[in-house]
Amino acid sequence: GHHYQADGDMVHVCDGGTVDTSADHDYCSSSRHGLQTEQSQMIVDALTEKLHSLEDQLSSPSESCAERLETVLLLLTSVDQYMKGNLKEEDATETVLALLKAEDWVKDSVYSSYLLTCVGRWLGQQFH
Repeated sequence: GHHYQADGDMVHVCDGGTVDTSADHDYCSSSRHGLQTEQSQMIVDALTEKLHSLEDQLSSPSESCAERLETVLLLLTSVDQYMKGNLKEEDATETVLALLKAEDWVKDSVYSSYLLTCVGRWLGQQFH
């Protein structure tokens, strides 16, 4: 028999020409699962690193940092709710707006604003 790669799954083709996926099925799902675990472990490590970095900044906040604390708290509250799967649309909206108001992103020109372009595109997609 021959092995063919199809859609990332190993497919075993018997000499009779019939496709038998059972032979390699377990192998595939376990290796794919292993990859996912590895990937999520990398993400967890990166998250942990970010949180430690935040912790360091909080232990001796600079003045510019102190001005941002409220927004950061709002962001982290949303992240917390999002991880628990109970982030409400209103809260997400508040958070996004707080972030948008936190900086003067459109000081040059409203029309050249990357932010507005992307938000506009996102809005457009919601109506299609």
